[in-house]
Amino acid sequence: GGIPRAPGGPPAPPPPPGSFSTARGLVLPAVKVREPERTPLKKMRKLNWEKLDQGRVGKTDVNVWKKLADKELHIKLDLSKIEDRFCAAEVQADESKAKEQKPKLITIFEKNRTMSVNILLKSNGLREADLLKAMAACDLRLITEGVARQLLAAVPTEEEKKKLLEYEENPELLSPPERFVLKLIHVPDYEILIKCLKVRQEFEGQAFEIHRNLQKIESGVNAAVTCKSIPEVLLVVLDVGNFLNSGTKAGGAAGVKLQSLNRLLDTKTSDGNQTLLHFIVEELQVQHPKTIVRFRALLEVLQAMPKLDLKTLSKDAHDLKTNVLGAAAASRDRPFFPKFETFFKKTEPFVQKLWKKMESVQGTVKKLAEYYLDTEDEVMDHLREFVTLVVRTDRELLDLKAVEEKKEELRQKKEQARLEREARMAAGGSSDLVGELWSEVSGGFRTRPPRRRVGGAGGTDEQQQQQQ
Repeated sequence: GGIPRAPGGPPAPPPPPGSFSTARGLVLPAVKVREPERTPLKKMRKLNWEKLDQGRVGKTDVNVWKKLADKELHIKLDLSKIEDRFCAAEVQADESKAKEQKPKLITIFEKNRTMSVNILLKSNGLREADLLKAMAACDLRLITEGVARQLLAAVPTEEEKKKLLEYEENPELLSPPERFVLKLIHVPDYEILIKCLKVRQEFEGQAFEIHRNLQKIESGVNAAVTCKSIPEVLLVVLDVGNFLNSGTKAGGAAGVKLQSLNRLLDTKTSDGNQTLLHFIVEELQVQHPKTIVRFRALLEVLQAMPKLDLKTLSKDAHDLKTNVLGAAAASRDRPFFPKFETFFKKTEPFVQKLWKKMESVQGTVKKLAEYYLDTEDEVMDHLREFVTLVVRTDRELLDLKAVEEKKEELRQKKEQARLEREARMAAGGSSDLVGELWSEVSGGFRTRPPRRRVGGAGGTDEQQQQQQ
């Protein structure tokens, strides 16, 4: 600051008292602060403004506050009146009213976090001080899995942490959950400790789920890679499609996109009773049934694959690896690391191996996508959809065939019965119905004897005849 000196000259003198230097080296007089005529005689309420100091106001040549510094106020301020209206004198109140009108404590957390912290403080039989002491000493006898889970729910966000620290000098203004978490964040390395607890708490479930899903995806991908029937069916589709599209823009195709294979269901026979896919599958059933058998086996493997895509699973595996390795690295030189050392010795090699397997599956999917000219994100979905359509069509045709066979069986039975009747007739016999009628006619129709009435007002039939 100050006036720049000439080259080779002596140092410039410091700015005179009550002034300051600008960025360009100009010395400006300090702005006058408008002091009140007197200080208040009572404790006053405060005006929470954001003040500009002398340096900020005097930094520019012209601004409103600089102009007002020497201005005379155009009204008369009654300082006594201001004291009476804005004093912060304590109001005397009896104890009953004071109890009724307790100051409202400040809450920072949202409802779920407040509930989690309250559960932590009330449901474990631990006093707040004992819990904080256990955290500071990393006493895993007291920090059980249940307590660790509740501690994880109590960890504040960066924004919440920032707000809590604003009340560091007046923690009594905070509600109990916020007050506890304010103490918690002052535990040495609490974030690293809770991160280690979180990783250990969640690792088994996450690792099992990721490993199981990865195995199923790997099985499905490998099955799709080794299945020779997919190219065989695609070749049939290509030849049939090029035949149907001969002489049109759609003809002369060198290949077809996998996602468009479902349109085989849109092309129907002339009578509208069958689709092109039904025709192709029917031909395969007759001429190459092994292809359909392989498709059925392939579908079982593909249907066992999880619904989530490989990209999501890859992110989960990467997060698991990052969390384990990150927690291990962050805690390695901390005093509580020995209590997690065995856990990290087992999990670090596991997540590394799991990630290598993930990369291997991703590489296989990439090659599969390149092979079928599809994208890595969609190739397995498109293949699974096509295989599902083929197998579903196969079942529909088999069900239809079973119905037709049943109809044919009934027709043959009726035809056999007709031929047998005709044979008996030709041999001089008759059908069962004709035979029965002929025996009735030739032997005379037999009549039933009259039924005897037992009891009754009129007596028996014989008694009635005698009376007549």
